Amino acid sequence: MWTYVIGPLLVLLPRRWRQSLLGGAPVNWTQAALVGGFIQGVGGLLVFIGWYLHYIQAAIGRQAALALDALSKADPQAGLSQAGLSYSMGLSALADFAMHPLSWVLGYCVVEGVVRFAGAYANQESYATLPLVVVDKLLVSGRQRAFELRVPIVADEVTRGTPSDPWDLRVASCRPKPDWIYPLTIRWGEEFFEVQGSSTEEGKAARPYIYFLRRPPPGKAYHGVDGFDPDAIVREARARESEPSFLVTGIRNEYEKYRIKILPIVADHVFRGDGRDGWHLRVESCRPKPPWTRGRTIRYENVLYRVEGECQGSAQRPFGYRLVFVPPHEAARGVLDYAPDEPLRLYGKSSSAV
Repeated sequence: MWTYVIGPLLVLLPRRWRQSLLGGAPVNWTQAALVGGFIQGVGGLLVFIGWYLHYIQAAIGRQAALALDALSKADPQAGLSQAGLSYSMGLSALADFAMHPLSWVLGYCVVEGVVRFAGAYANQESYATLPLVVVDKLLVSGRQRAFELRVPIVADEVTRGTPSDPWDLRVASCRPKPDWIYPLTIRWGEEFFEVQGSSTEEGKAARPYIYFLRRPPPGKAYHGVDGFDPDAIVREARARESEPSFLVTGIRNEYEKYRIKILPIVADHVFRGDGRDGWHLRVESCRPKPPWTRGRTIRYENVLYRVEGECQGSAQRPFGYRLVFVPPHEAARGVLDYAPDEPLRLYGKSSSAV
């Protein structure tokens, strides 16, 4: 009953509303979206057709009265014909129907019903209705903006635990960290900690989001190691404030795409380091490497490295990457095999000299 009677109505709500209001309801949301999308699409189409027939008939009736009046008053020598007026009446009625707001609303309902049905059938997704999604986004954006005005951005507060505490590290932040969930491993300096849980302390306006971490047991593999810097949130906020306007950014991006496009395709340069500069391997390439995200594992000459970050390369190879050895106790993350001739294999050989 819930899925096939009430579900098709409830599924119109955004997913966040469903979870907060009806989290425990025994509803198969995919099946409910399938039924709801079918009813909305087919029902909307039938109503649309009925509305079309009703409106066109009434519009043609109005146009016919005007046409008869025009014919009665027209000069026989003016060339007006009943066929021409009938054709004009039809076009005028159709244009009037197409511009009516109710026609747009019904047409949108049909299209949305088809999209929701297709999403449930093909992707097992339970899409909500777009107007309520827009309302939900506006509410979330408004609350987020109010929160940002009320809670300024400050550096994270780090507290080490005592033997009596059930945690080894406590991190209080002014902003949430959605990725900090068990069993994510956090690297702070040369130490590693595992996220155990979190809480929210609304009373502490400066840093309401609290995260508790413990050192992993000996021999346990690390999961998704993520670097942590308490001051990173402040630096990122300052960087966003200093960002140029949308137009300037767009022009710069287009110029950057053009500059990359005209660079000759050459093999990468690989440099080895001792780790004192924060890397054991530095790779400079003539093309970007999108899969090389921070924390990704790269296998080079049968040695595993972890992508630590990006850096500035040379003029011919401007895309630089810093890599460090993967410790024996750290789990690999999506290992990618690498060789310096990768750009040549991916983009083709260049006639330019290396």
